[in-house]
Amino acid sequence: MSGSTERPTVFLQQGQFFFDRRPHLVTTVLGSCVAVCLWDRSKGYGGMTHSVLPLPLPGDTPSPRHTEIAVSRLIRAMLDEGSEHGDLRAKLFGGASLFPVAKVSQGVGASNVRAAVAALKEHRIPLLAQEVEGKSGMVIRMDTGLGEIWLRRISSTDAA
Repeated sequence: MSGSTERPTVFLQQGQFFFDRRPHLVTTVLGSCVAVCLWDRSKGYGGMTHSVLPLPLPGDTPSPRHTEIAVSRLIRAMLDEGSEHGDLRAKLFGGASLFPVAKVSQGVGASNVRAAVAALKEHRIPLLAQEVEGKSGMVIRMDTGLGEIWLRRISSTDAA
């Protein structure tokens, strides 16, 4: 990213979303979680979600930890700042299956991906690119001022 304009940086934790009209570099680390990156091609700004589960479980309080809620809240934040549906574009990342032995975790990543795609379809936002599922996590960074995404795959051996 040499030569790029200096941007404030944000690290997005699980269950958060970020949007600001000012350009930022937003980074997150994904396993079975998913990130939806939205970009307004007319306004020149964007944002990102980092959700953990596709939908709230019975008794859960709906929050951005849930993919459907996170995507809807990011869209709402952008529309409230003047974006129009027709100018929004999405990219989707994550949803890996990292724990093939644990039956409980199997399918969470794929379910998160399906929930994100469904939420984008519901809001009529085109999905331009996706890097989803697989067996490894990833680090993604979005320049919200340019709509550019950088991705690096990581495996369990990277953490050792």
